[in-house]
Amino acid sequence: MTCSSWGSTLSNYSDQIRGKKDAIGSGITIGLLVTLLFAMTGAIVLPFMPEIISGTPILLICRQYLPAVLTAIYWVVVVLAVVSTAPSFTYNFSNRWAAVWKTERFSHKAKFFILSMGFLLTCWLISSVGLVAIVQKGYVMLGNVALFAVVIPLLISIYRVWKKDRAHEENGLNS
Repeated sequence: MTCSSWGSTLSNYSDQIRGKKDAIGSGITIGLLVTLLFAMTGAIVLPFMPEIISGTPILLICRQYLPAVLTAIYWVVVVLAVVSTAPSFTYNFSNRWAAVWKTERFSHKAKFFILSMGFLLTCWLISSVGLVAIVQKGYVMLGNVALFAVVIPLLISIYRVWKKDRAHEENGLNS
């Protein structure tokens, strides 16, 4: 099971999350699983190249320091991870948005097909840009956007929830 599969598997059961305790537990679980994956990758790579800490890409390590057989095995694992992840992500995305799509012109299967094809074509177009270009330009831009779109609203909502909880506590004690 890959890191992405863990996330999609967890989101398959998101309907079972009923309260704050379940949400916190599932968030901690996925965080621990992802951290475990990165720790295991580091434990595998560090004996072969301790200078990895400086940020050498893993495929460079595979090509230069590992036998060809291990590099081939690594590529097979990566391909299997991608193949096992794409169907679950596509299914989750399409199934959720097909339910929200409010039209009677198309059946659920047609909506599912249209959304799946759109999702996969979007992924294909994004992947054709290349990972290096996305990292060099896109992540910087996303970081700038995230400050205003995610971080500031998150801080405001944390304050509002804290204030609301405090008001409920005061009303609960006063009543």
